[in-house]
Amino acid sequence: MKILKFYLIILISFFLSNCDESEMEYSLNCCGDIEKKIICLVASEDSVIADGISTVTLRACIPNIADSEITTVKFEAPEDAGSFVSEGGTNQVTKSFDLTRTATAVFTSGRKKGTYTITATVEADGKSYTDEINLVETVIQGDIIILNEDEALAGMVADSHSVYNWHVLIEGIDIEGKSIDITRTGPFKFSHDPSENEISLPLDEQGRVSFSMNSTRVAGQAELHFTLDNFTLSKHYDIFRAYPNEINIIPGDQTIKPENDSIHLDIFMIRDPGYVSAGIDLSLRAFQVFNDDTIDVGEFIPPFPVTVINEVNSPNGSVLFRLFPDYELDTLQPLIISCSIVTENGVSVVGNKAIPVVE
Repeated sequence: MKILKFYLIILISFFLSNCDESEMEYSLNCCGDIEKKIICLVASEDSVIADGISTVTLRACIPNIADSEITTVKFEAPEDAGSFVSEGGTNQVTKSFDLTRTATAVFTSGRKKGTYTITATVEADGKSYTDEINLVETVIQGDIIILNEDEALAGMVADSHSVYNWHVLIEGIDIEGKSIDITRTGPFKFSHDPSENEISLPLDEQGRVSFSMNSTRVAGQAELHFTLDNFTLSKHYDIFRAYPNEINIIPGDQTIKPENDSIHLDIFMIRDPGYVSAGIDLSLRAFQVFNDDTIDVGEFIPPFPVTVINEVNSPNGSVLFRLFPDYELDTLQPLIISCSIVTENGVSVVGNKAIPVVE
């Protein structure tokens, strides 16, 4: 037993005689790292959510054996990783060491997942010394789901009458107290606030939200962009033209002369319910019928009119009809004005107006 105590005392004495006091202070005062470094960097977390708001605390320290003239440290991260915005910097910030030769900085995550190298650098004796850590930024898996994607939304028409409803579900995301931002582009408008291009709607307890869009009289492509925290969804929609059920032609005069005459024509498109879209091509023809043959007798100005957005009781289009020079109408046959359109499905809608020819 005495021999064992003797060797134990010798072993302890040997260890103490070979353990430099400054190395012990270094291991205690510099992030627990037992290597001899000029600068040491650690983080409060190894990973953080890439949501643009989560933070991690960085701690840099220098050992007592290091140069006493080192007073500051520069923390730096890649631009995509995030920023030291809470510290008044961008992707880098310089902090002073305190009396314990430690400096801290709060780093805010970015919105792009990945593994990023963050560094702490000091200057001593004309040289730079750096330590680094790897910070993993992760993305929460979640979904923004349009519940009624295959219903009426697939056949929207620009009739300035129809109202279309969206039902949205949020899954896999913390929804408590949150709202979803919705931005629109293209020819439809938010029902509750048509003048706005962006709205923010609170989610209910099930993570659902509903809203409506009003059609306009302009056809084309439209888009809705949904944003909630770090999650986005963009949906594209085709809004089709709204065609008339019937076409009425109203002449400015009730008759036309056989020669060198012209007449103003107003064209009304009737659609029920709603209104006819703007930008529909009108095909016009003026003719007389002889023994089941039709003969064109004049021209239209403009020659290729299209529908316009008209006020109530005003025409969708107006043209001037003019007889061909040196052509004489047969007074026994009326002048027929025909207006037709062909829908996107190949269906023709035709309106005719017979105008008596009077000397």
